[in-house]
Amino acid sequence: MIPENLRFGGGVSDTILNPFVAVLIVLAGVLMIILPQRKAIVPFLVTSLLIPGDQVLVIAGLHFPLMRMLIVFGILRIFIIKGPGQWNVFSGGLNRIDKLVILLSVVGAVAGVLLFRTGQAVAFELGKLYSAFGVYFLLRCVIRNHEDVVRVIRVLAFIVAALGLVMIVERIGGHNPYSLLGGAKATYFATDLARDGRIRATGSFGTPILAGVSV
Repeated sequence: MIPENLRFGGGVSDTILNPFVAVLIVLAGVLMIILPQRKAIVPFLVTSLLIPGDQVLVIAGLHFPLMRMLIVFGILRIFIIKGPGQWNVFSGGLNRIDKLVILLSVVGAVAGVLLFRTGQAVAFELGKLYSAFGVYFLLRCVIRNHEDVVRVIRVLAFIVAALGLVMIVERIGGHNPYSLLGGAKATYFATDLARDGRIRATGSFGTPILAGVSV
């Protein structure tokens, strides 16, 4: 019998997607498709970081959290619609970092399948590969020069400031506003996480630790 701490599985069985969030995702996706190449990454970053990933679309048992839904629009833009700009994924060719990212992701997926040896593990690892490759190659495609890097840093600064305000409200009021969105972890977000009598702010992240190292 597999030890409880190594048991594979979990996740929601049905779609948990706030209608307001669904509208924002579609809006962000449309902007990713129609904006010029140099700005296409902006709605992706803003939406994926300011909205918790516990908003999940389930299709035929396959889970599409927020990030994976946005990746779909990125794939449409890069490989089908394209539009003005340079849309070859590997600007300057396939470099060493690209190869290492591919190798690390594939080795991790194979290790996960070999560890659990179930069909669910295969589906789970394929989902992880989809997320890893989707995010990495989307960023690889649209961040091509120094100006793009500066633009991304400015967007991230805005996101950090916005999340900082949310976390201040959470710290003072003891309630995470994101719990109102009713995602898969709404109960967790609504819980007052405290240590030594002080609230540990979570923001849009899965745990206070992730919030602390990200913001």
